[in-house]
Parts: sequence; structure tokens; C-alpha cells
Amino acid sequence: IRREKLNNGNSPAIKEIVNSALNKHIHEIFQKACFKFKGDVSIWLQHIDFASKEENPKILSSIFAGALRLHPHNAGLWIKAASWEFFEGFNPRASRVLMQRALRIIPKSNLLW
Repeated sequence: IRREKLNNGNSPAIKEIVNSALNKHIHEIFQKACFKFKGDVSIWLQHIDFASKEENPKILSSIFAGALRLHPHNAGLWIKAASWEFFEGFNPRASRVLMQRALRIIPKSNLLW
């Protein structure tokens, strides 16, 4: 019976393995694209959207860190990172720190105020 389930491809374990491998491959493609086109914020935002659907906080945190490292004057990225920390990461202290850091870097931004 086990062989029939494995050969049939309807096993939840096999689907989970395939999905995780596909997601890992997609993240690698996004990382290469973000590295090649560092100045394009839209690629970073697409990568953030994909990672948020996957619900992996460790990967999403590293994506936000990389995006903010390369684009520190983009207020939208700071707001998105802080709101993710507050609502999804359940860490209001980190959200507050992100917003304060954003205000120090971009003090005249109307979006942050």
C-alpha cells in the first residue's frame, strides 16, 4: 500500500517536499535578481510579498534587512518592515525601533510622520 501511495503522487509528504523545494528555488531566483538589480525596489517588494505568503519569519526578516541596507531612504520599505514586525511578527518593540531608525535616517519624510 505504501508503494502505491508513493507512486500515485497523492501523498501529502511528497507534496510538502515538492512545495518546499519549489519555494526554496523561487527564493534563490529572487536572491539572484535582487543581487543583480540592487537598485530596483520592485524586485525587493515582490520577494517580500512572496515570502510573506510563505509565512517564514526568518527568511522575511533577512529580506527586509537586505532591502533596508540597500535602500535606507525608501520610507515605504521602513513602514512595511515595521508593520510586519508589529502585526505578523508580534514584536512591537522591534517595530518601534525600526520606525525610530527610519525617522533618524529620513527625518523630513511625510510618510513616516
